[in-house]
Amino acid sequence: MLRLLATTLAGLGIGAAQMAGKRYSPTSVHPATREWYRSLHKPWYTPPGLVFGVVWSILDAVLLQTGSRIVSAPPSRSRSQAILAWIATVTGTWLFPKVMFGWRRPGLAFGVTAGTLVAGTALTAATAAATDTKTATRTLPLWGWLVFACLLQRRVWLNNRSHDLI
Repeated sequence: MLRLLATTLAGLGIGAAQMAGKRYSPTSVHPATREWYRSLHKPWYTPPGLVFGVVWSILDAVLLQTGSRIVSAPPSRSRSQAILAWIATVTGTWLFPKVMFGWRRPGLAFGVTAGTLVAGTALTAATAAATDTKTATRTLPLWGWLVFACLLQRRVWLNNRSHDLI
């Protein structure tokens, strides 16, 4: 029963973050945002748009599973820290699209990627390892993608400084 409740709570958090972030996505629903994003000079290794959707569907499942396992773990200081780090990571999945596409701030969005996402995921893995090594290792695909995203975002920012205030 605890695992079901934990999974439900994690799913609600992830779903809310994704729905809030979707408000700023560069899709046909937001044509001005899509045109702005298309106007940016992106590096050759930028994946096609479809890849982002597929990858994030998988990563949301990773977040769901890790969140559920962390919340279900026996109470401890490490568990509490892992929950906070996991919440920071999920918050970053909402904050990045808001900053990048809503505010159109590539430099600040790079900071969001590096700070809340990469660091939050690394901290989630490190703190979860004390209570559940499987959870810690299951964050690796998310962390790997976010490191790649951080490199990509940095290059987008550097290539488009005129599009940003920082």
